[in-house]
Amino acid sequence: MRKLLSTALSIIACSSVTLSAENPADLSVQAAFKRGVALLGDHNEKEAIPYFERVRTELPSNGAVLWNLGMCLAKTSEHSRAEEVWRDFRKAEPNNWLGRKKLIQALQGQGTYAARDLEIKALYAFRESAAGAESLQPVTQASCLPPAGRTI
Repeated sequence: MRKLLSTALSIIACSSVTLSAENPADLSVQAAFKRGVALLGDHNEKEAIPYFERVRTELPSNGAVLWNLGMCLAKTSEHSRAEEVWRDFRKAEPNNWLGRKKLIQALQGQGTYAARDLEIKALYAFRESAAGAESLQPVTQASCLPPAGRTI
């Protein structure tokens, strides 16, 4: 009887694992983003990365996607990949000083101090510019994308 019960529990455990495992590539952009945000909110940054990467394939310059992906990569110490994402974020949102700060942190994490110092100087220059003075609005984790069909 114990063996039968043990086997039954094993089957149930295995089936629940396969049911909960989902492939981000099979989800819509909205569903993948929503799942990534939920995982990030639960501090499961490593698990959230594939969902944000999936969304990035269709929305490569969306600030919300890049921000969340960059945060996940930074929190999992993937500094080289985070640097790439923060550079793309800076292109997408050039007046966002927090994104520039995150880029500096990614460079620091890699130990690329010369590049870090150049970014710090650029951030100081940006802060002194008119665009920098007007852009001191903080950005937080974005938890939604615009409705499907709207231009981002």
